[in-house]
Amino acid sequence: MKRRVDRVSADNTTFISLFKVVGLRNFVWKNYGFYLALITTILFQWIINDYDNQKIDNIAKYFGDPIASISATLLGIIIAGFAIILAVANGKILNLLLAESTLQKLLYPFWFISFFWALSTFVAVLIAFLPNVVSYSILKHVLCAEVFIFTYSLCGTVILIGNTVVLTLHLAELEPPNNS
Repeated sequence: MKRRVDRVSADNTTFISLFKVVGLRNFVWKNYGFYLALITTILFQWIINDYDNQKIDNIAKYFGDPIASISATLLGIIIAGFAIILAVANGKILNLLLAESTLQKLLYPFWFISFFWALSTFVAVLIAFLPNVVSYSILKHVLCAEVFIFTYSLCGTVILIGNTVVLTLHLAELEPPNNS
């Protein structure tokens, strides 16, 4: 059995190195949220394509305030879910899950979806300032990007909650009974 030092290091715990372990397939091709976000974005683009500048301004104002708040709140929920997973799992179980990068594959989605919620929050705040700075054509593209990021993050959060429930049940099975 590998020692913990051999399995976890600063080199194999970066965002990119963990992404290489988990792979793009799980976040794109095998994820219905990606397809739903893509369809939603295409529909949104089709709908706003003929909107005048005043309607685009109104949409930008809406995105700038409530969407940023919602994104930041859901980022907090993801962090709370991560804390629950860590609280439920004890050290022995976490050590067992390190084998063959199982723990990394289970925990990385929290980091990934958190990144997208942070990105959604940033873009939504940015959108509040863009109408005065960029053309409406560029603003429409940024709005579409935010629709994709928000929808993908929302679907990812729902999937993550389901995975958290399943993982918690599996962790309960792994925990040794208390002999008192």
